[in-house]
Amino acid sequence: MRVKAYTLVFLLLRAFLSLGLARGAELTADEILNKAVNNTYPETYQMAAQMVSTKQDKEDRVYKMEIFKKGSDKMLIVFTEPAREKDRKILRNGNSIWMYIPNVQKVLKVAEKQSVMGGDFSNADLMRLDLVSDYNASLAGEEKMDGVNAYRLELKAKDRSVAYDRVTVWVRKDNLLPMKNEFYTLSGKLLKILTYSDLKRLAGQVRPTKMTMENTLEEGQLTIFTFDDLKIKDTLPDNIFTQTYLSR
Repeated sequence: MRVKAYTLVFLLLRAFLSLGLARGAELTADEILNKAVNNTYPETYQMAAQMVSTKQDKEDRVYKMEIFKKGSDKMLIVFTEPAREKDRKILRNGNSIWMYIPNVQKVLKVAEKQSVMGGDFSNADLMRLDLVSDYNASLAGEEKMDGVNAYRLELKAKDRSVAYDRVTVWVRKDNLLPMKNEFYTLSGKLLKILTYSDLKRLAGQVRPTKMTMENTLEEGQLTIFTFDDLKIKDTLPDNIFTQTYLSR
């Protein structure tokens, strides 16, 4: 009987320790969010991308561009198509965003909330939004989305300087890639829905290569952003992230 008692105690202790280790290995909301962001884009890169804007009863507008990003606060978008927009540039350096309009040869400071080429992505969405630094994240639970197990994170803005007061984020459990974001206003109104799809291996890692931004305030209005060429860079020259470079 004493041997059986020792055996039972040993089994219970091992189960308790295993449970503790498993719990210790669980990811926090911040860790999940960090991995989801880092698994989508590298910190410094060059990318060829396309943006298609769709509105009811209007012809789709298609734009092609080259994107350069350095660190967390420098990004340059150079439009290559259509011909009428060729060499239009949008620059973010720090907290400021600038646009160069080639047909009038002017550099203008633009607002973060301003739409990019009349589509559903704002300047903030493409160039400024930093979910990791600008929001406090909490793990709201786990649920299935499209048959895939996912974490659901609730993000609350640290202050009112950012574009959205609250963001709900779904992240796949198996590979920690983002699936969907919902963006809310200060009043609690759902403003936009961003979905991630078309997983492909690019630059040594599987990434979502298609982002669809739906405008919930305008029926049938959405913008699709895709990329199929991504190059990780050790560094990029600082001079391309300046106002002087925009007008070259």
